[in-house]
Amino acid sequence: QGSHWVGYFNGEKEFDKYYFDPYGIEPLPDFPKCIFNSVQVQPFGTRLCGQLSLYFLFKMNKCECGNKSQKFDDIIEEMLDCLWPETLL
Repeated sequence: QGSHWVGYFNGEKEFDKYYFDPYGIEPLPDFPKCIFNSVQVQPFGTRLCGQLSLYFLFKMNKCECGNKSQKFDDIIEEMLDCLWPETLL
């Protein structure tokens, strides 16, 4: 009750930091500088934040391409393209 999951991926390079919030809420000001999503993926009233955050981390970790920033955008787009986000899992 009252908890919310987010994903934080810390890559090998200093600028390779990604924050994913299924509601599209940016990180708090004292959080390390990172790229974050500003688009809501999870519908309000659902309990998908844990699954979506883990899915995000799994996909980011699986990325073998050199461009993590593009992969980040692709993952968000993939989630948005699904009518029901829970079908991803």
